[in-house]
Amino acid sequence: MNYLRAISIGIEKYLEIFLVELFLLAVFFSRIYTIAIMIFGFFAVIILSTFIKAIVKEKRPKLAVERKEFKRVFRIELRSFPSSHSAAAAFFVGFCLNTIVFIPTLAFALLVMWSRVYIKSHYPRDVLAGGLLGFLVGMAAANLHVLSYFV
Repeated sequence: MNYLRAISIGIEKYLEIFLVELFLLAVFFSRIYTIAIMIFGFFAVIILSTFIKAIVKEKRPKLAVERKEFKRVFRIELRSFPSSHSAAAAFFVGFCLNTIVFIPTLAFALLVMWSRVYIKSHYPRDVLAGGLLGFLVGMAAANLHVLSYFV
C-alpha cells in the first residue's frame, strides 16, 4: 500500500501533472482553436476553484495540514472546499466527454479524486464538489469548441 500513498503524495505535490495531461490532449486535438479553449478552460477552473476556496474558507483535514507539504504555502492552499486537483482532473473528463480519450481521462480523474481522500487532503464533499465544478466547466468549454465548427 505504500506505492498508493506515494502516487497520491506525488499528485499532491505536483499540480504540473495536469499540464502533462493538457499537453497530451493538445497533441490529440490538433486545432489551435480547440487547444486555446482547452487551455483557457483549464486555467479558468483552477481560478474558479481558488475563488470559491477564498469565499468558503473551509479548513483542510488535520492530517493534511500536519504534512510538511503544507508548511510553506499560501494561506489559500490551507483551505479545502472545493478540491482544485479534482476540478482540474474532471475538467478534462467534461471536455473529452464525446471523444475517444474519455475513458483515459475518466480513469485519471478517478485516481486523482480517490487520492485526495486517501491521503486525507480533502473531505469527500470537497472532491465531489471539485469534480462537479471541473466537469461542468469542461462541458462548457467543449460546447465552445463545438460552436467553432459552425462559425
